[in-house]
Amino acid sequence: MKTKFKKLNSCLTVLLCAGTLLAGLASCANDAGGSDYIADNGGDHYFGINGGTSGGATGGSGTGGTATSPNSSSTPTGRIGTKASPNAVGDIVFSDGSATAYNDASFDFAAHQSDAVAVMFDAASKKGIGLARYKNKWSTKSIAAIDLYVLSTTDGSGNYTILYNKATTSTGSGFPISPEDMATVYPVMYWAHTYSVPGYTSGWYLPARDELELILQNVTELNQALGKVTSFTIGNTDYWSSSFRYGNNYGIYYGNPGDNPIITFTWITASELYYGIPVHVFN
Repeated sequence: MKTKFKKLNSCLTVLLCAGTLLAGLASCANDAGGSDYIADNGGDHYFGINGGTSGGATGGSGTGGTATSPNSSSTPTGRIGTKASPNAVGDIVFSDGSATAYNDASFDFAAHQSDAVAVMFDAASKKGIGLARYKNKWSTKSIAAIDLYVLSTTDGSGNYTILYNKATTSTGSGFPISPEDMATVYPVMYWAHTYSVPGYTSGWYLPARDELELILQNVTELNQALGKVTSFTIGNTDYWSSSFRYGNNYGIYYGNPGDNPIITFTWITASELYYGIPVHVFN
């Protein structure tokens, strides 16, 4: 009889220990103070510090904190900026396509300077400028030797391709040129076309006349935005467009925010040393 009681007591002791262990695990899992954890949100992983109870498979907030992306300063969405995409002039665009208004006082721009790739100048068309500029000649050859009048004055996204096709097939004086010569014959156009940043390694171009005019008209807001993420600002200096002025007085359109009118054109030559700014469409 004593042997049976001993066995029963042993069983009760094991059950009590197991219960204590389970209670301890439950207490740890619901600790409001929390500890480091990884929350899985649809395949993207965000690292949360002191997150308390994990939000589970949806990557939601814990009782002690919120799971955030390593590149996100304020939201649990995994994006860098506070907006899913840019929608206003002056919005700063980041490498993941998200954006933040340049005057958002709650956003830590200093912590995300390396993530910034552009500033919006045309909200309706989703166009922004890159955070760099390049100074050189528009062309090192005569701009009269090939038919440049076909270059668009409203949308520069296709102008490099047009120029490339003309320059590499024309029979004008000094032409055709080899594809490799585009970088030296049309240095600013080539630079803008090959401009590359994380998240947007292609699709950049030198703005057309009308696009450049809009950039320079919005120079105040753009400079305020640029000042948040880079040392480059648009000063009162000359900037090339990718557009050609056709007529008796022909040349390449360029602009200066300090001039009136803002946009004018070179006459015959395009050998002046002006700046180029790259443009991208952020759909």
